[in-house]
Amino acid sequence: MEINDFNNMDDAYSPGFRTGRWSITGAFLTPKYCCGTAFGYRQDEKIQKKLKDYYVNGTAAKEELKAFFKDMCRDRRAALVQERKTTGTDPDDNGQILLDTYERFRMANSVMANLGCNKEGEKPAVKNGWRQGADKDWVYYNADFYYESEGVSVLFQEAAREISEEWGCGETDTYGWDTDRHAFYGSSFHEVWNNGSRNRTGICEMLNLSEKPPEQFRFFFRVDNRGDREVGSLQAGMGGNTDLRKEIMFHIYDGRQRPFPQMYHLYEIFEHEIKGQPNRELAEYLKNFLVFTRYYGTVQMRK
Repeated sequence: MEINDFNNMDDAYSPGFRTGRWSITGAFLTPKYCCGTAFGYRQDEKIQKKLKDYYVNGTAAKEELKAFFKDMCRDRRAALVQERKTTGTDPDDNGQILLDTYERFRMANSVMANLGCNKEGEKPAVKNGWRQGADKDWVYYNADFYYESEGVSVLFQEAAREISEEWGCGETDTYGWDTDRHAFYGSSFHEVWNNGSRNRTGICEMLNLSEKPPEQFRFFFRVDNRGDREVGSLQAGMGGNTDLRKEIMFHIYDGRQRPFPQMYHLYEIFEHEIKGQPNRELAEYLKNFLVFTRYYGTVQMRK
């Protein structure tokens, strides 16, 4: 996940544009282009930086995030008033400004939590043969980042309600953005993680994005070419104890029948090791992942 990807979003993804609710009314152009202006891009950069500092650099405190959200809402409304795109007192415009700001925070939260997860994943990747700066041929999942991103989302929802009360624009429902899978980059940590693992790295897929992981669940997978085979290195477990470790064999696809498949269910790989273990949560959640070769991943992307 690259930080610059966050800026690829254009006005067509803003809620006002997609619902067609914002248009020219009276003397003012209502904030249809709330996110697509130079000011909007500068705000995006500030939002990215704050959440990157929180998830990756560890230089921002959680207590700062709610106040920062409110400041961004107020700054956006003030800028749009100065541009004569709203009066600053219209309840509908204020509600839309609030929802647009929430959308940017929601998206940045999901993206930057994944960036922090990937940064942490570099350590096991290097231990398993990956070179810093090389193409990413591995995936890493840490449930701590999932639960942290969920908690931060709740924080932003609370901030949105408080700003809504402050501005007197009625109840602001953020639920639509939290559940809209067609929103840019999806609506959750899992949407972003699965997009990167399935469509970019192309070696892993999460089957049920709404299923909550066991707390402290961790999972690492890397594919390495070795002659006529691809070898997958797997680690999984709870907390610092990733004692489920295995190498699995794939044959490089050449159109011929081979003894090793191009895809495995993660549970099947570890079925023998986890049989009889008391932690059934771990066993059940392993069923939520497929691991495969890049060839298989590319074919799946084309379907």
